[in-house]
Amino acid sequence: MKHNLFIGIPRFLIIILFIYTGISKLLNIQSTYTQLLQVGFLKTFAYSLAIGLPVLEIIAALALVFTKTQIIGSWAASRLMVGFICYIAIVLFMDSNLRPCTCGGVIAFMSWRQHLVFNLVFLALAFISIVNSCRNKVFSTDKKGVS
Repeated sequence: MKHNLFIGIPRFLIIILFIYTGISKLLNIQSTYTQLLQVGFLKTFAYSLAIGLPVLEIIAALALVFTKTQIIGSWAASRLMVGFICYIAIVLFMDSNLRPCTCGGVIAFMSWRQHLVFNLVFLALAFISIVNSCRNKVFSTDKKGVS
């Protein structure tokens, strides 16, 4: 039971995070878009990102729900987290005082350093999910070969 719990918790936390932030961003799409417009290097892509990021977060979360797509969902989650971490790193090194956050809900109230730590933790959870999904696939393949 403990083994199954350890396997499922990282995936569950990522699902909750991406569903929460994805829906929050879509419900506040005008605010998300406005915040993205304030980031110089993202201005050109602000509209696409305002719609695309939350949709990708929700798709990644849904992929994590189903056994057949868990590895894809885990990789998608890890890539999204790497993108968010890179964005935070750029924001932390910008000279501008304007540092808009496009995160949804209560996560938007974190400081940028808290965001960075939070995202690094979720990146680690995504990698744990990848490893667990790959192990489960190997073990399920081994069991099929034994029969």
